[in-house]
Amino acid sequence: MKILDGDTRGRWTDGLVDPLIVQAERFLTSRQVRDKTLGPDLFGEPAWEILLSTFIAAGHSRVCVVQPLAYELHLAKSDMRNWIVRLSERGLIEDLGVTIAITPRAEAMMRDTLAAHHRSFAQDFGGENGLLHFSSGRIV
Repeated sequence: MKILDGDTRGRWTDGLVDPLIVQAERFLTSRQVRDKTLGPDLFGEPAWEILLSTFIAAGHSRVCVVQPLAYELHLAKSDMRNWIVRLSERGLIEDLGVTIAITPRAEAMMRDTLAAHHRSFAQDFGGENGLLHFSSGRIV
């Protein structure tokens, strides 16, 4: 993702990736496919996509660069600035000027939201107790 900046220290060890970060990345990829297929003017979820982007960035020990993020989300600079102000006022992101970062409170909220979605998805596909177990990129 072009929107990331900062150091590259990961939080997960042994080459494993946090499944919630992967899920957040899939949400954004799905939106990009949808936009490419149907056009970006039909759907819009800027606050959610900004939170997903900052969550993903935090999961990779990085921050989001505002201008490339606005471009990637098909937002005008003024619209991006308005969303940053609104999310910042609610304590969900930190406005660092050129970059933005998710707050610890918002990161916890995103983890809860994504984990609930993950459990629901797993139950739909027969995962034990709503959990899918990952090993070497396969569902086992």
